[in-house]
Amino acid sequence: MKNLGKLQCNLSYLALAFLLVLIPVDMFAQKTISVSGVVIDENNDPIIGAAVQVKNTDTGVITDIDGRYIINAADDAILCFSYVGLKSVEEKVNGRTTVNVTMMTDAKMIDEVVVVGYGTQRRGSLTGAVSGVKGQDLIKTKSENPQNMLTGRIPGLRVWQKSSEPGTYSNSFDVRGMGSPLVVIDGIPRSVEEFQRLNATDIEDISVLKDASAAIYGVRAANGVVLVTTKKGNSGKTEVTYNGSYTVQQPSRMPKLADPYETMTLYNEMAMNNINGGNWVYNEDDFEAFRNGSRRTTDWNDLIIAKTAPQTQHDISISGGNDKTKYYISMGYFYQEGIFKSG
Repeated sequence: MKNLGKLQCNLSYLALAFLLVLIPVDMFAQKTISVSGVVIDENNDPIIGAAVQVKNTDTGVITDIDGRYIINAADDAILCFSYVGLKSVEEKVNGRTTVNVTMMTDAKMIDEVVVVGYGTQRRGSLTGAVSGVKGQDLIKTKSENPQNMLTGRIPGLRVWQKSSEPGTYSNSFDVRGMGSPLVVIDGIPRSVEEFQRLNATDIEDISVLKDASAAIYGVRAANGVVLVTTKKGNSGKTEVTYNGSYTVQQPSRMPKLADPYETMTLYNEMAMNNINGGNWVYNEDDFEAFRNGSRRTTDWNDLIIAKTAPQTQHDISISGGNDKTKYYISMGYFYQEGIFKSG
């Protein structure tokens, strides 16, 4: 009996030592709410496929075709918004159920984006050879042909002009000497002639795919691809743009013609050194005829070719639109005279 009493006392002591205090769990738990909103750019256009993520978590969604999203987050969480070409944005929830965000253009990142096939990629992520030139840099060279404006601007692209006759557009170009490349304007394959007659002020940018980057276009892209993107309207007020220029063309160098005395002397020297025996082509009477004025010399360069030839160009464009409709209308006038006085 004594041992049993002692055991009872020990059990009573152990029960008091492991006494638990229960505290309600929701006293320290964060409250989770459903947050929704719309992500737009600086032109009030919805951003499709923008990433929305709860900071420091793996919870994230992307925006739909209308730029809308729905995500579950703590009432004091931070939402991170990101998209290629736009500056990332962080927004504190602060108990709100609706969080709308406007993302601004990241100029540095946009410069790194080039057209590849039917989409775009950042230049730093490319493994293929892709070169590009912006339309605003293209028009710095005054020419009647946008193909000529590419001369010296894209590595590996050769451009040469077969004729200078106004209106002929007889030019050729190739990529790394592999033949005429495929020309794609706004996603549609076009002929080289259509590209040559395109108004340069309507071009947004040009990208040249030189190797495996052009594989998306199939066997026609074996010689490379020239991708041309034209300008499009923007949401906002109507903008009217005018660009005009007047250029005077002048031959960089004309061949210097020999006078009659030099010409006859050269012919005589050539004839006298003939291997079959020498003889005079022109005698002293021929020289004397030009000295006394009975025969006159003619400067055919001055008679046929003008010193300068004018060229003028006028372009006007109207662009604008709203959230649903955008428009871009342009018209151009170009006039170029030939270097021959006959016209």
